[in-house]
Amino acid sequence: ERGLTQIRETVAALLVEAKVKSRPLSRSDLDDVRVLVSHAAKKLATQITWTTDIPESLALPSTLVRQVLINLLLNAITAAGEGGQVVMQAQTDGSQLVLTVENTGKPLLPDQLAHLFEPFTPFSESGNGLGLWICYQIATQLGGTIRAESVLQLTRFTVTLPIDSPHDAT
Repeated sequence: ERGLTQIRETVAALLVEAKVKSRPLSRSDLDDVRVLVSHAAKKLATQITWTTDIPESLALPSTLVRQVLINLLLNAITAAGEGGQVVMQAQTDGSQLVLTVENTGKPLLPDQLAHLFEPFTPFSESGNGLGLWICYQIATQLGGTIRAESVLQLTRFTVTLPIDSPHDAT
């Protein structure tokens, strides 16, 4: 938990536009993220369903993809609440990586959805409103997209990142 807090604070303090040297993303990076967020899930008795169907290595910067996934998962665990459910899926279709994070719980309101990816939004009860903005900045920097949808008791974030994008994955 202390490690995750440090990661959040460090990333919030850094400029997202800075060039980050990173090795290519691997399946073990996703396993590491699962371990990192498992304590937060256990604390709230949140069930996480985890599905990964990606090659051993992808030409995407592991540091940035991990940061996006950590932010989305921690938000989903918090939003799902006590005894909630979170689903994470990672898959490729050859030309892009698609990350999907879903959670049960109270849906996002239309006003929240309209301003989700703006910095310092007042909707965060426990954070500073920078997590989703950072996710948006990273996805954009990598030539990808991030979108959110929320209906009834399900909220879903989908991040699509081109694998052969013009970013520096080394």
